[in-house]
Amino acid sequence: MKKNDAFSFLYITSFAFLFTGCFMHNNPSDVSSYHSDSLAIVQTIKNAYRWNEDTASAPHIEFPLFSKNDTILGIDQTELEKSITLIKKTDLFSNTFLTQYRLVAHKIDSCFKKDTATYSDGIPPYGPYDYDLFCDCQDGPDDPIASMQFDSLKISDTSASLVWKWKEWNDKAPYYIKLVKENNHWKIANLLGLDELPNY
Repeated sequence: MKKNDAFSFLYITSFAFLFTGCFMHNNPSDVSSYHSDSLAIVQTIKNAYRWNEDTASAPHIEFPLFSKNDTILGIDQTELEKSITLIKKTDLFSNTFLTQYRLVAHKIDSCFKKDTATYSDGIPPYGPYDYDLFCDCQDGPDDPIASMQFDSLKISDTSASLVWKWKEWNDKAPYYIKLVKENNHWKIANLLGLDELPNY
C-alpha cells in the first residue's frame, strides 16, 4: 500500500450510529432507503479499494509518465487511455470522476511540457510516487477492509459524501469521498486530491 496528499472511510461496527446518529427521520420508508443506500455506498468503496489493490488489474488510479534520457516529458497518453478504460470497466466510478481524472492528467502533461512542473520524488502536487492516489495510504493495516472506518455520511437522492479513516490511525487526516447515483447504482464521483487541477 501507499500514501499521497489526503485520502481516508466508517467501519460499520454499529449501524446504529449511521442510521440514527446521522439520520433522523420518522418515516420508516426514509430510514429503509437510507439503510439500503448506506450499505450500497460502503460496498462500492470496498469493491473499488479491492480493485485498486489487485495487481492483476493494473494500471490503477495513477498518472503514467513517459521519459527520455531520464527526463520526464509528460503523461503517457496510451497508458492513460488504458487506465481510463480499466477504471470505466469496473462500473464503480462515475462519468464525472472519469472526466476530472482526464482533466488532471492533461494539466499535469501540459505543465511538464511547459517545464512548469518538475519530477523529483513524485508528481506534484500528489507527493511521492509510491503513494496510493486512491486511499492516501502507504504500508497500511494488515486487514484494510476490516480497518476501514467511515464517518459523516450524508445522502441525498442522487449524491452522497463521507469521510474515510483507518481505525488504527486516528491521527491521520480525514479522506473525503463523494459519490453519485448513476443508473440506480452508487459510483465514486470524487476523491480528495483529484478534485482540483494542479496549480503549478
